[in-house]
Amino acid sequence: MIVKVCGFTSAENTMRCGRHIDWVGINFWPGSKRFVKDVSLAKEVAAAAKESGVKEVVGLFVNQPLSWIQEISSEVGLSLVQLHGGESKSFASNVELPVVQAVVVQQANEYFGDYLLVDAPQENHGGAGLAWQWSKAESVSRMHPRVLLAGGLTSENVSVAVSQSRAWGVDVASGVEESPGIKSESKVAAFAAAAKGIA
Repeated sequence: MIVKVCGFTSAENTMRCGRHIDWVGINFWPGSKRFVKDVSLAKEVAAAAKESGVKEVVGLFVNQPLSWIQEISSEVGLSLVQLHGGESKSFASNVELPVVQAVVVQQANEYFGDYLLVDAPQENHGGAGLAWQWSKAESVSRMHPRVLLAGGLTSENVSVAVSQSRAWGVDVASGVEESPGIKSESKVAAFAAAAKGIA
């Protein structure tokens, strides 16, 4: 079970929380409350994640230029790129790093990334923390081996969500936060333990 926590905005917070999780997400979309505008800060967050033992550092982008995604990925030291907009298959194929494609469950048959993140049906680009019928992702998990489940997850419901969806991994942001971009270490630890079934 892969546990991804997205939307870190502080290197110190990342260092404390990173030891409990597998993947760290950094948000590069200006429309997000967790947007990291400063590249030097993003580099500090990525470095802190790696130092804490995190396996992958993921950059989240929404309909942004490929050249800019490549530049940020290289400069920050990302290991995965998460596409959270309406990017095409040809666009994704030109991304130099492995791609996490974020979709709502109804779009899962259009999957073309190396990993698939299935989120709650919504009009924005994720991060709303909306719970949904996670069982709808079970058929997706049977089709695709590396499905990450997102949407309204907390330490109290993640084990049920995993059981219903049969997901390979989980992704959380608001469900473990003290405030947008700042995570609660105790919530992160509890979430990871529940997701991995070791609580």
